Amino acid sequence: MGLYHETKKIKPKKIVDLGTGCGSCAITMARALQELDNGGKIYSFDLDKMTGGSQMREGTALSEVNKKFSDRELESFITVKGGDVFKTWVQNPTATPFTHSAD
Repeated sequence: MGLYHETKKIKPKKIVDLGTGCGSCAITMARALQELDNGGKIYSFDLDKMTGGSQMREGTALSEVNKKFSDRELESFITVKGGDVFKTWVQNPTATPFTHSAD
């Protein structure tokens, strides 16, 4: 089952997305939250710089990802935090019913 259907099924109020990447997973989950209209929010974490490999698609910066969210009118559902995810969330986690981690 995909992220969209899992989000609709679980109906979370808070989702932690570890690894924003190009933003496609956050967009998918935000669309589901938008339809649920339950006040749910996504907190997405990634490096705030251009990288390659599994962190972010080469040439993609968090500002570009935020623009994707804004262009789709999803910015009210997604908060992106840049920086080392270990320092920003793993050391200070919050309770969440649904955590998504990019591979």
